[in-house]
Amino acid sequence: GIENVQNFDFMDAPGSEDILCAVRQLRLLGAVSDENKLTDLGRKMAGFPLDPKLTAAILAGAELGCGEEILTIISLVNGENIFNVPVNKERQEEALLVHKKYHANEGDLVTLLNVWRAYKAGPKSSVWCQEQFLMSRHLQFAAEVRKQLVELCHNCGVRLESTRDMDNVRRALAR
Repeated sequence: GIENVQNFDFMDAPGSEDILCAVRQLRLLGAVSDENKLTDLGRKMAGFPLDPKLTAAILAGAELGCGEEILTIISLVNGENIFNVPVNKERQEEALLVHKKYHANEGDLVTLLNVWRAYKAGPKSSVWCQEQFLMSRHLQFAAEVRKQLVELCHNCGVRLESTRDMDNVRRALAR
């Protein structure tokens, strides 16, 4: 591995302040020790092609028994907006009313999870998505991202379980 990231010969080196900030973030996430050495958690995180904060949430979700939900949320936030908000004012109001049924008091991320659950339970058709004012293409992209993340988790030995306990989902996202 790299012993000193600040002396690494990057092709296009980031500024030293950027490197310090990144190392500080990795330390706060538990991926790097105080001696700037990769921890066991950091080695596990390195297997994911995601922002370290998102990877940390996946691993926290696995630990808290809500890895399935965290993977879903991360898949949805990694793509484009899944909500279709029409330009027409009248249709906008209709879309907001339809979207309201997915609303979660726990916040936008749990709202996304509610949309996903409805999408997976429904016909998953373009017509259904149009009726729900959802972007079918963006949901399909999220499904593909999620499939890849599930495979990565299996390859890294990360156990995926599902829960209805939204407090644990929120805890995993907050880590």
